[in-house]
Amino acid sequence: MRKLFIALALTASVAAQAQIEDDKNVFNHLSVGLNVGTSAIGFEVGTTVCPFVTMRVGADFMPKFTVKNTLKYDRPAVLNNVTPQLLEERYVNIPEYGAEIDVKGKPNFNQGKVLFDIYTGKNSMFHFTVGAYFGSSRFASVKAVDKTIAAVELYNSDIKNGYILPEPGYENGINIDLEGYNLTPNKGRAQLDVKINGFRPYIGFGVGRTVPRKRVGCKLDVGVEFWGKPEIIDKYANDGKGHVITKDEPGISKDFQDVIKTVGKIPVYPTLKFSIFGRIF
Repeated sequence: MRKLFIALALTASVAAQAQIEDDKNVFNHLSVGLNVGTSAIGFEVGTTVCPFVTMRVGADFMPKFTVKNTLKYDRPAVLNNVTPQLLEERYVNIPEYGAEIDVKGKPNFNQGKVLFDIYTGKNSMFHFTVGAYFGSSRFASVKAVDKTIAAVELYNSDIKNGYILPEPGYENGINIDLEGYNLTPNKGRAQLDVKINGFRPYIGFGVGRTVPRKRVGCKLDVGVEFWGKPEIIDKYANDGKGHVITKDEPGISKDFQDVIKTVGKIPVYPTLKFSIFGRIF
């Protein structure tokens, strides 16, 4: 965000210093705008580059909302045979067989942008747009934070270190199951991330002017962001380096396979945006 605000300041500075070039229509006007659309809500600062080109810089912000779901895991019967003291001190947070852990999914789609509108004529309202969006490579996350996860980690660690004997079928401990995939826990947490490219080229077209001829004007833009092939990552796998989950993972459900295949086939993000711009000078 710091780089974005620096860019905004430089744009305003250049526009202010170049007013003497009014007859050439180069960096001689400045506008500010608000937008809403599939890229959420945002703001932009615009200026003229030449009679046929305007530049926009700004940022879009996706409102935060939460989608809730559950993770399931199995409680080995061997826990019924450990001493009550050990059960109470170390595994008290592992409930009965087939218990569930609440999970929450949230988007993370705040991004900056630098865009250039190329008009088909000096007085035209129609334009093509090229540029780029940039931001975090984490598009969305699914997180679970629970005492049960920490207790499961402790139980699995005790098996690994030979403190207790595993039950047949649980030689590696308890699995935290998400549609057949064994999530990697870390300090009472488990997390999946949907990753895209941090730098996302953009092309599109629209109607309306970034710097309106009158004091206020409207603008409609349609285009696509090229964000690469999205990947679903088990964040804490491989000692925190992460693991890309594929449709060929052993044991995962068909529903999860379909989700992975569908997500991987969406290399672009369509955008539709309505803006209102006000010309400052």
